[in-house]
Amino acid sequence: MDKQRFGRHRKIMPFEPGSVEALREASREKAASLNQHVLGYGATAEAEWAAAGVAAPDLPAMRKYRLERIRAELKRRDYAGALLYDPVNIRYATDSTNMQLWVAHNPTRHCFVATEGPVVLF
Repeated sequence: MDKQRFGRHRKIMPFEPGSVEALREASREKAASLNQHVLGYGATAEAEWAAAGVAAPDLPAMRKYRLERIRAELKRRDYAGALLYDPVNIRYATDSTNMQLWVAHNPTRHCFVATEGPVVLF
């Protein structure tokens, strides 16, 4: 018979030693994958680009470039970070969808861009 590992009042999600780091890494990977959405440019634009021999924009490179520009300016000004609340600025920094209709009624969407560290969208 297996030895019972938990008492009668088991804690929610008890972790084995060392598993917290694996869980943290899995959480980060999941968050990163959820943020990589593809809205697309539309069939008309993509067909025109293909006919003209124009490559589609490199979105990961664009996102990296924008974030590097923001962080370079924050460093230049010796700021620890910036709290963004304008939907256009949030879109520029994160390439997340704008949600214009939702924020018109619920002006609570913010983004914190750390000079060195994470970008937090809430």
